[in-house]
Amino acid sequence: MKHSENIGLRDLAEGFLFSLRAEGKSNGTIEYYTYLLHPLLSYASEHAWPDSVLALDTHRLREFLTWTGTRTFELKVANNGGKIVRKAKPSTAWPYYRALRRFLNWAIEEGYLNSNPLSTIHFKQPPAPPVEGYTRDELQLRHTAALQYLRGARDSFLLQLFLRHEDLTMSRRYTHRRP
Repeated sequence: MKHSENIGLRDLAEGFLFSLRAEGKSNGTIEYYTYLLHPLLSYASEHAWPDSVLALDTHRLREFLTWTGTRTFELKVANNGGKIVRKAKPSTAWPYYRALRRFLNWAIEEGYLNSNPLSTIHFKQPPAPPVEGYTRDELQLRHTAALQYLRGARDSFLLQLFLRHEDLTMSRRYTHRRP
């Protein structure tokens, strides 16, 4: 370890975010990591973890990641005081894992840690959610709407390139109807 002082977890997170700013990362990136590291800091405080980077061990981080994937939280709805209660999915923990991995790797590079406590936590990326295709009726509606806004034969031709052969006759019927 390059740094002999035992830095607090909150100070380390602020140093990481400062480092991202100094590297010229976008505001969106900084907000993303702020959003994902804030629950770790709150969780550590609520569970009375020692305020030390050295308190980050595999057990505590696994406990935090399990909490992120199983917690129940409330979302505000508009300004009328309404709330929605949601239960997190196990896949919710994935972005937190990735943010922690980057944060802890940065701490190693800076000399605050000797090794990454996440290295023994094997976490698989969740599969991408399935993409539901359009129904034939939805495609027909979109096709009709697109044809209403075409400007000339070239646009019509380009649209028809992406249509299946049996739909070409239908598109020819609508091509000449313009408002």
